[in-house]
Amino acid sequence: MGARNWPKIISITGAVILLSWLLGWQLYLARADSQTTDEAVHISAGYSYLTTNDYRFNPEHPPLVKKLAALPLLFITINKPADGDSLWNKAGNFFYDSWRENRSYGEELMYQSGNDASLILFLSRIGPIILTVVLGLAIYGLSVYFWGYWGGLLSLGLYVFDPLINGHGHLVTTDIGASLGLLITLASSWFFLKNSHWSRAVWFGLALGVAMLMKFTLIIALPTLFILYVWHLYQNRSRFGAVFLGTIGKLVVAAIIAWLVIWAGYGFNTSLAPKVSSFSQSIACSYGCTNPYSTGISSLADKGYNILRLVLVPKDFYKGLALVLTHTSNGNGSFLLGHTSQTGWWYYFPILFFTKTPIPTLLLFALAITWLARGKIDRSKGGFLAVGAAVWMIFAMDSKADLGLRHILPIYPLLFILAGGLLANETTKAVRNVAWILAALLLVEFVRIQPFDMGYYNQFVGGSYHGYKIATDSNLDWGQDVFRIRDFIESHNLTNVTVDYGWDGQSALNYYGIQTRSKADFLADKSGYLIINASALPNSENDFLENLKPAYRISPAVFVYSFN
Repeated sequence: MGARNWPKIISITGAVILLSWLLGWQLYLARADSQTTDEAVHISAGYSYLTTNDYRFNPEHPPLVKKLAALPLLFITINKPADGDSLWNKAGNFFYDSWRENRSYGEELMYQSGNDASLILFLSRIGPIILTVVLGLAIYGLSVYFWGYWGGLLSLGLYVFDPLINGHGHLVTTDIGASLGLLITLASSWFFLKNSHWSRAVWFGLALGVAMLMKFTLIIALPTLFILYVWHLYQNRSRFGAVFLGTIGKLVVAAIIAWLVIWAGYGFNTSLAPKVSSFSQSIACSYGCTNPYSTGISSLADKGYNILRLVLVPKDFYKGLALVLTHTSNGNGSFLLGHTSQTGWWYYFPILFFTKTPIPTLLLFALAITWLARGKIDRSKGGFLAVGAAVWMIFAMDSKADLGLRHILPIYPLLFILAGGLLANETTKAVRNVAWILAALLLVEFVRIQPFDMGYYNQFVGGSYHGYKIATDSNLDWGQDVFRIRDFIESHNLTNVTVDYGWDGQSALNYYGIQTRSKADFLADKSGYLIINASALPNSENDFLENLKPAYRISPAVFVYSFN
């Protein structure tokens, strides 16, 4: 066996081991972590899509991940909520944001309808876990293609042992799907621009369509693709006309294919958005019938809507896209560095990126970007990765919905692959040695923090147990600790317990047998034990805890105060 084959053998063997570990660890976490706050919504919506081919529930997220998650549920008996028809009918108003009905339906299906909530949750998480493994395989394959077998192994190792990936890789949410969608879209566009065959245009269209079925924020991919296309034309400016004419028709075909894929994702549903006499009044009435538009604008909106509705197929795709754009423009309550805001901060994601990414990984990113800038890493390969990550970060910083680092998770696979370039043949032996040392330190950090991946913060801020001072929500606790709370109460034989853990609602606590006093009763006498999650601490009614030291920490996100 030739010496040149050993890197390939070691790399492929290592990749198999890493991906097998990732699969096993995610399956373990799928059992260990309780339902996070959005999962019941996605699970129940996905099940309704598969059984009705109707997409009224949870339209603000495309259906692909939810359908994949709900597939195993077709093989077990699911009882629907008692008031399911009422919630279903109310959500059928096309001009109404039915998120409250979606959430109520999901919680009732999980915990109040006689179903096995733990079984439903585990089965639903299998599909997202498969996506997590597929994303790892895609990272490895592209990095090997770009940098060789050692680079592929480094990129995959960074992915497999990253806390953000492990914290969210087993959840029924759209963030891993969005990351896979962005990667395959950018990669297929890169291959197309390198050699614009019709077959590559088809693959590009398929990838773009699948991406748009993963998460609506992948609309950000479109300006990224435009920048890359303009740069491609500039690089070939000496034959601009030939390159433009040779690609533009194929890009139109790719766009048509993407639309067909999106339509297929919605079950080729042909129902049109309803025709109304007043578009603006229909929207206003869903929020109480106070028309915010002037007569002139209202008339223009009515005419425009009644024309466009005939081509807005599938209708729920465009409704969901509108809801997401509205949400990111209007904002959402968030917490950062001791302050709360409804409209967020432009520096929210940069702060979280530098405090929640392991320091060895940050150093590898910095080294790779430096080497790329110096031309030591192939710019035609590394450039599109860097542009993709930068554009996503810029759009995220402009968003007013600051709800967690997971919203920029799609940039991580791009940076993992870029870091693999440090092991390309063009780099020095010293750089390669530093890269392996930093990768080994990441492995040590991964082992040290288990099993609290979601709540991970690095040593820049003192570690995970100080993270609640930086940012909460899905950065720290998102409902994943119900089982740990239950086990802690039982193992410590606690009585007279109050649990302030609202992520899954009282129904989840009741379902898992957690006996708890009401918060009002506790505040009346402040006796016994108070178990509270970090996201609840900023509430004004909990100001009395500010100078108290917790008796226990169940996790970085859950505090136990004793008032005995």
